[in-house]
Amino acid sequence: VSNLESIVVYSSPEINNYLIQKIRYETIGNVKLDVSEMQLWVNNENIITTDKLTSFYQTSTVSSLANAFDNNINTRAETNVGVGEYFDMSFTGFDLSDIQSFVVYNNTPNNETRLLLYDDSDNLIILNNNSSNINSTDNIIKFKGESYEKNQRKLQTIRFQTNDYSTLNLNELQIWVDNSNIAPTSTITQSSIFDASANVNDSSLNTFARTQK
Repeated sequence: VSNLESIVVYSSPEINNYLIQKIRYETIGNVKLDVSEMQLWVNNENIITTDKLTSFYQTSTVSSLANAFDNNINTRAETNVGVGEYFDMSFTGFDLSDIQSFVVYNNTPNNETRLLLYDDSDNLIILNNNSSNINSTDNIIKFKGESYEKNQRKLQTIRFQTNDYSTLNLNELQIWVDNSNIAPTSTITQSSIFDASANVNDSSLNTFARTQK
């Protein structure tokens, strides 16, 4: 034993792709649930619809949960005020890894609710408490799933084009992504040059990027 220097173990983590059959939206404060619409996007399809749901349930009914998937933003699904009030929505089942997003058009203070996902044995798999990561003034909230990024269409090119015989004249161009202006790092081409396209990224409103007519 005195000559033992080390023990090295190589192990791969177990990765489970759970079959999700139920989602729950629940209050964690003394508030009511009050939503205009809910959407669950899986494989580019919203599955909170009458033909995709196998059942739905709410702990108390001020107005029906069915109003949350009637494609009408002016109707509401509401419960009584209380801790632990919830909406349940059940499905035949889908893979956890296929979830793109859960979107709530919400009228409840967002830091008083949470999202729960259950598998086909009704075991809790995911719990997301809103209090730490969502602004309480937001009325549209989005929970991003495992498949969110890979299903997002990527914007690669933006074009400004004249519709008649005229000059295209721009002072400055900004493209904001994740709180940063990415326009200065982009490649700009123009169909003809009167003033150089680089002028739209020089932080000066006194210069122009212009095309010929």
